[in-house]
This record gives sequence, structure tokens and C-alpha cells, in this order.
Amino acid sequence: MLHELYNQSPLESRYGCHGSPCLDCKTFVRPILITPTHRKDYRNRHVAQVWYQAEKMLREARRIVFIGYSLPEDDVDVAYLLKRSLAHLKPKDITVVEYAKGNPSLSEHPVGARYRSLFGDKIIWRTKGFQHYVESL
Repeated sequence: MLHELYNQSPLESRYGCHGSPCLDCKTFVRPILITPTHRKDYRNRHVAQVWYQAEKMLREARRIVFIGYSLPEDDVDVAYLLKRSLAHLKPKDITVVEYAKGNPSLSEHPVGARYRSLFGDKIIWRTKGFQHYVESL
């Protein structure tokens, strides 16, 4: 899948400082970076559309797995998006995959504590990393 995606939109040309034409409408576009800080500006209509589509897709999710996303405290907009759009899921339908030595509990690990405060203490918490998670499926 990644090979097909990369062939359709090679990173070197798509994310260079000069941008590239849109694959659909051929309008010249350039990449933007949105960092996890309190000082974001979502007034760009294209960014607003991405957020709208993300929320729409998340509302349709039957299960979600977060892999290696630390849910930074400064990323308040993402936290609100997740809380709002995943409210229909039961905690057992939310899995967080993290790598942490010593297998700390959800409340003992800073990342776990952030997810716990957002989704409750009944979410599935895995601390043996991505590879172990995939092998356990």
C-alpha cells in the first residue's frame, strides 16, 4: 500500500518548498506544517476541510488504535476533535499502543494518563510496542 501511495504522490516533489499541482484540479499547492502548540491558525480553508473530513471519518469509526501518538498536552485541538468525534465508542473499542519499559499501568504512564483523562480507565492499554501488538493480533 505504501508503495502505491508513494508512486502516486512522490514525497520529493510533493513536499518541496516550491509545492506541486493538485492531482485533482491541477491548482498549484504547497505543503504546510501544523505543530502541536497552542498557537495554531486553522483559518486556512483547506486545513479546515481536512479537520472536517477527519471528524467525519472518526465519527464513523467502530474501533480506533492509537500507535505511538503521545497525545501532547499542547495539542488541545486534537484532543477536542478526538473526544468529540469518538464519543460514540465504548472504552473497549479504543486501544493505545505505546512502548514503555516495565509495563506501567494506564495511570502510571504520562501518555496513558492523558488518554485515560480523555477516554476513561477502561481503554485497552498496550506498552510492549508496535511489533508486539501486531504479532499479538
